[in-house]
Amino acid sequence: MDRTSLAGRFGREAACKTIEGAHEAMGLNYVERASAFHMDHFTLLRCRKQTSAPSPQVRDRMQRLREIIHRLGEVFESSEAGSGVAA
Repeated sequence: MDRTSLAGRFGREAACKTIEGAHEAMGLNYVERASAFHMDHFTLLRCRKQTSAPSPQVRDRMQRLREIIHRLGEVFESSEAGSGVAA
């Protein structure tokens, strides 16, 4: 497998994980996820099924959303740990 096809595969896998992560972490449905990435829901489904890779602009939005999800996880994890409330 050459570098270009390997990079494309990793890009499609990362997009799929981000799309699913937006649902798991934030409860966003398909319409909300498509809106967040500024794409139509058919493109979102193709990315989710890894039959196409998102555009560079969409990849940038996905990266920003991954960062937001990561930071929210850090904030709420530390807030829960410091509150003394049992989960």
